Amino acid sequence: MLSSLKIRYRLALLVVGALLLMLATAGYGLTILRGSILEDKRIETREIVDLAYSIAEHYGKEAESGKLTQDEAKERAQVEIAALRYGGGNYFSQYDTTYRMVRHPFKPELNGKDQSQLKDSTGKRIVYELVEAAKRGQGEFVEYLWPRGADKTPLPKLATARLYAPWGLVVTSGIYIDDVDTQFLRAAGVIGIGIACGILLLVTLSWFIAMSIAKPLTQLSDGMHQAAASGDLSRAIDVGSGAEIGAIARAFNALQQKFGEIIRDISSSSQQVLAASEQLTNSIQRIEQSSTRQSDAAASTASTIEEVSQSIASTTNSLQQLTGIAGSSQQLTLEGRSVVAQASGEMSRIAQSISGTAQAVDQLGEESLRISDIVAVIREIADQTNLLALNAAIEAARAGESGRGFAVVADEVRKLAERTAQSTGQITCMIGSIQSRTEQAVKEIGLVSSMALNGV
Repeated sequence: MLSSLKIRYRLALLVVGALLLMLATAGYGLTILRGSILEDKRIETREIVDLAYSIAEHYGKEAESGKLTQDEAKERAQVEIAALRYGGGNYFSQYDTTYRMVRHPFKPELNGKDQSQLKDSTGKRIVYELVEAAKRGQGEFVEYLWPRGADKTPLPKLATARLYAPWGLVVTSGIYIDDVDTQFLRAAGVIGIGIACGILLLVTLSWFIAMSIAKPLTQLSDGMHQAAASGDLSRAIDVGSGAEIGAIARAFNALQQKFGEIIRDISSSSQQVLAASEQLTNSIQRIEQSSTRQSDAAASTASTIEEVSQSIASTTNSLQQLTGIAGSSQQLTLEGRSVVAQASGEMSRIAQSISGTAQAVDQLGEESLRISDIVAVIREIADQTNLLALNAAIEAARAGESGRGFAVVADEVRKLAERTAQSTGQITCMIGSIQSRTEQAVKEIGLVSSMALNGV
């Protein structure tokens, strides 16, 4: 499916995929970041509770050493712990193991009261859960809902507690989770700005990269289509100095130049075939004229021979008459000599006519030999043209789709060469027949010429 899409769309899909991956990674990273911030707050709260615990532990040691009484030590410890503040208003509450408030930092009316049934909006017993967690001593956290200051809207809060066993004092403190969210949103804002800048940079670079690929490819495609449509193989495609696309353009230009050379060779061969065909046509016309002259000469010879035959018949009759009346008259003898002299003259003319006919037939034989040479040249040109057409078809097959038009031209040239070869074969057969008949005519006319000369 992707192979049918244009390269710019494939690059766009790649960029979209990269953006989605970047956003997914950013989302996962932000989730990890929030968890990390929350864990840091947990550690910070636990350390602060440990600090308050260390105050109670310090005064407990003071009481054990006798420097302070137990009551004095407890009072000082409770006062110092109640005065502690951190994180913009977070404080410490102190309970005993029976869930009674020991000292509240700003609500003294709660001191000494049972808080075991203190619940949040979900029904969770807050003090009970904290004291029980302190008794277990594993540093557990209790999550509940509690209003912030004058605002009556319950907000998620996370608290932990630690028990100072010698006094049964439970020190607790917690943080609002929306403080974590505020810190997280600040960090997420900074990260979001960075991601937005990265996306903008990625889109910009991707656009420039896509244009640097798509534009030369479009120029290359347009150049190929124009070359195929116009048939102009002299127009080179220039797509700049790009590495791969430039190499493709240079290879196409080289292929186009090679096709041009092949077509020029085919055109030259076609011109040679045309010239040879015209020469062959002229030779055939000369043969036709020579044949006409030969026919006329033969007709003249036949007429002369007929006249000679008539003269001989007349002479024979005269001789018969002379034989019958031999010696009867000197006048008849003179007439016989005159007739014989006339017959001798007619035989001389016959010999001359036959000699001219023999020369015409010899010339016809020579013309036939020259035609044979021309036919051989045409056959050689046809073979060369067929070879060039075959080379052009091979180059077109290597070029693939862009060489299909050249393949059609090469196939037509090859068919023309084959028809030329067939025609030259037929002409060769015809000329061979003409040469054979010409030789026979030469022999017969030579025999007649010899007989005529002998008759003179």
